[in-house]
Amino acid sequence: MKNKVVPITPDFTTMFDEAQKQLDRQFNSFTSLSKYAETIMGAASVIVSFFATFKVFDNTITKPNSFFAIFVLIVILYAILMVLSINLARPSSVESPIRADLKNYSIAYADKSEKEIIASQITIYVRAIQKNEKTLLKQEWLSKIIGYYLCVIVIFIFLATIILFVH
Repeated sequence: MKNKVVPITPDFTTMFDEAQKQLDRQFNSFTSLSKYAETIMGAASVIVSFFATFKVFDNTITKPNSFFAIFVLIVILYAILMVLSINLARPSSVESPIRADLKNYSIAYADKSEKEIIASQITIYVRAIQKNEKTLLKQEWLSKIIGYYLCVIVIFIFLATIILFVH
């Protein structure tokens, strides 16, 4: 007796559910990256203002030129960090599967069988996921950059503080 191979038909509902979950994960990632940028901006602001309490603006203390060079670097890096963080925190252009429009809904769903509708939904979800992936990768790269900028700022603040106290 030979084993009969039964062809497996794709379960469109499962495919659609997975596409929905993937799009939800992307939306959550965009939200997380935005919150991360807001956290970085807050942390950087606290760190820089804390640095300012260490006699940075005290005119009675002589400061070496190396302090001023590092201070200028801190200011420049802080400004760049804020610009990058604002870019990351601002709303991204996130692609949705179908634009909320009566005409679009009619084209996508009117006079179609359930199987055709689900197949169409899978296609438009995949298209949205692919478009969002490009934006999400750029945002992820930007989040890494601002994290490194914050680390460099902290290192320069430590150097400037050491220079102030040693001098």
